[in-house]
This record gives sequence, structure tokens and C-alpha cells, in this order.
Amino acid sequence: MEQFERDAYDELIDRFRRMIRENKSSFFDSEEMEIIIEDLLFNFDFESCDKALDHAIATFPQLPIFYILKAKKYRMEIEFEKAEAELKWVEQRFPPSSELYKERYVLNSILNDNPKNYLLLLKAEKMDPIDPETQFLLSFEYLKQDELQKATRCISLAIREEEEYAEKLFHFSYYFESHGKYVDAHLFYTNLTEVFPLLKGAWFGLGLAYSWLNNYEEAISAYQYALSIDDDIPTAHFNIGNSYYDLEDYDSALKHYGIALELDPADYNSIACVGDCYYKMGQLDMAKDCYRQSLEINPENVDALYGMINLTKDGNNTATIRNYISKALAITPENFDLLFIALDLYNDEQCEEKLIEIFEQSLTLSENKALHFESFAIYCCVYQHFEEALLIFDRYHTCPDISQIVDYYTAAMHYLSGNIENGNRFLCNALMINFDDYRAFLRLDPQLEEIPEIINLIEIFRT
Repeated sequence: MEQFERDAYDELIDRFRRMIRENKSSFFDSEEMEIIIEDLLFNFDFESCDKALDHAIATFPQLPIFYILKAKKYRMEIEFEKAEAELKWVEQRFPPSSELYKERYVLNSILNDNPKNYLLLLKAEKMDPIDPETQFLLSFEYLKQDELQKATRCISLAIREEEEYAEKLFHFSYYFESHGKYVDAHLFYTNLTEVFPLLKGAWFGLGLAYSWLNNYEEAISAYQYALSIDDDIPTAHFNIGNSYYDLEDYDSALKHYGIALELDPADYNSIACVGDCYYKMGQLDMAKDCYRQSLEINPENVDALYGMINLTKDGNNTATIRNYISKALAITPENFDLLFIALDLYNDEQCEEKLIEIFEQSLTLSENKALHFESFAIYCCVYQHFEEALLIFDRYHTCPDISQIVDYYTAAMHYLSGNIENGNRFLCNALMINFDDYRAFLRLDPQLEEIPEIINLIEIFRT
């Protein structure tokens, strides 16, 4: 049935393209034009979409949906001012609609982070209570508000209305992982498996939740249940392999990585993980072969690069390991382990110069420089690289992007290394310039809240 619908859609879109190409007249009803435009937007074919929108608006000028889709196209092209103007035009000329509220919600969510944006979805829901897209969007909003039961209800309704929303559950997993909400993920997916006992995506998500909670046995059981519903899921075998790896059962991990590779021979991640197993088992030549094979498929596979770094860091081929580190840093500039591994390759006289050079290289590659500095500060607190951190921060007290926070970082390193006097000096300056960021300063390391001088200074500057 799904293939039949896809074939019918393809035929419809081909017929529209043929009309444009041959400059002939052909009739499409409004529903067909909506399908055509949505499909063209999905495939980012904006040129053809412009022609479809012009045709639809000329044929059905009384229907607001095509103006709303025009605003959606502007939004997808990152033409936000045009999208805003188009929606305002629709709001002035047509009655409110579910589609209008949804598009306004999406655009507002991009332009501002107002927590009241979700009220637009409630208006959309009121006008069309069973619209699956509205319910899908609402489920995310309820997750943000920690309303797990409401989120489950909304996504369940969306899946019942359109099964394709079951394939979008990975969005929820990404949200839970990126926000560190592992307990919520467990509760959410547990609820969902109770509503849909045969929904493979729910069991897969539950497996992820268990693995985030370091409950690898339960993770394996959840993935295996997903495979009992659909045995053609290479990622489930890959994740089972990861769970066995974390349990240090490398033979079982190899078995499931092998099954994943049978289903997808070009899976460079599984190949690198096979290398990791061999590395742990002391079979270093086999590990190296796997890492090389993985890098042949994807030269930017970070796991394989890390594997090669681990294999070569204790050897004498300094040029080779520097090359691997340089490649890995280009892909993951926020991995400060690599920075300090690289420092071990230089003598004491070179270390200071190379530390600055490699850090600046990683900073140049980072998309968010302020976040990069914060991550570096936290890393240095955890691993007690206080002297190295101070060497870096000393160069950036006048840097526009972080000048208002760098004194806090400097103060933290002095306090944690026992230099209370210098810590006080830099903290005073930081509080004077940018008092509100003291909370971020305290979050760098739990020990900071236990230092009396810090608490006293904060209270003095608060008043």
C-alpha cells in the first residue's frame, strides 16, 4: 500500500514537471497541488516549488494553504523576513487555521525562544484535534515541560493517525540524549511500549535509555525485543555490540558487530568497533587492520582515528600519530584529550608553545568559541590541568567573545590549585565586570562552592 501511494505521488509530480517543461496546460485539484508542493519542499527543490506555488495560487487564490506553504518555503530558504511578511499577510486576509498556527509556531520557535510559543500549537489542536503533525510537535513541547504523560498521549495519537510518525521516534532519543534526560527517556519509552507493545522504535528507544543509564543487560533485552519484531535492524545489532563491549564481553560484542556488518558491509562504525574489541583483547595487528579498513570507507571516522592514535601513541612514529591527532582535532576540536596526548609528543621546552598552537587550532575549528572555552575550563578542572589552563586564559583577557567570562575561568584555576590570593584578585574583577555569570563560574567545579573566600566575595558584590 505504501509503495502504491509513493508510485502515485511520483506519477503526480512527474506529470506536473512535464507540464512545466512542455509549457502545456493541465489541471490539478487543490489537494494534488498541496501534495506536489509538500513533496518538492521535502526534497528542497525550491525552483520547481516556486513554479508549483505560482500555479496553485493562480488557480486557487481563495485558499490560504498555498500562501502558508509559500511562507514555509521562505523559512526553509532561511528568508525569515519574507516568511514573517507572508504569514502576516495571511493573518490579515484569512480566518485562523490549524496550518497557519503550526507554521507560525515553527517560525516563532526559530526567531525567538519564548516558552509561550507552544500556545500556538494548542490553538492548532483546538481547530484540528486529531492532526498528527500538531500532536507530534506538542509532544516535544510537553517533553520540554517535563510532562511525560502528556507527551506520550500526543505522540501516541500521532502514530495512530499516521504510522509514519513511528519512524520519527529517533527525534525524541536525540532530544533526551542531548539534554541528558536519561531517566525521562526510560519512563517515556516504557510508557510507549505499554501503549504499542509491537512498536519496534519504542523498544529501540528503550534500549538506548537503558544504555544511557548504564543498565546494559536491560538494554540488550530491549534491542533483542525490537529485533523480534523486525530482524532487519543493523543498528540494533550494533547497539547490542556496544552494550556487550561496555560489559567487557568482547566475544559477544564481536558476534553482534559481525551481524551488523552482514546486514550492512559498508558500516564503518561497526568495523571500527570490531577493531576496539581486538584492541581490548590484545590482538593489535587485527585492530589496526580494522581501523584502516574503516578509514578507507570513511577517512573522517573519529572512532577509527582514535583507535589508530591509541595504537601508535606508545610507539616511536611521532609523525604518524601527529597526523592522526591533527585529523581527529579537525573533526572534533572539543576533544581535549587529544590536545594533551599531543603534548606528550614534545619535550618540556616545546610544550608551552605547542599547547597554545594546538589549542588555537582547535578554537579556529570550533563553531562556538565561548562554549569551547567553557568546555576547556571544565575539562581542566576535572583533570587538574590548572597550569596549562592559566597559560591559555592569560592570552584571552581582551578577546571580545569571552573577555567577560575569562576572569572567572582564571579565578577558578587559581582557587583549585590553592592560590587563593590570585583567585580573589581575578574573581573580584570578574564580579565587577559581569556579576551575573557567577553561577556559571560555580558550576565549573563543585569544590568552588566550598571555598569561603568565593562565597564572601559573591555576597559583597551582590549588595
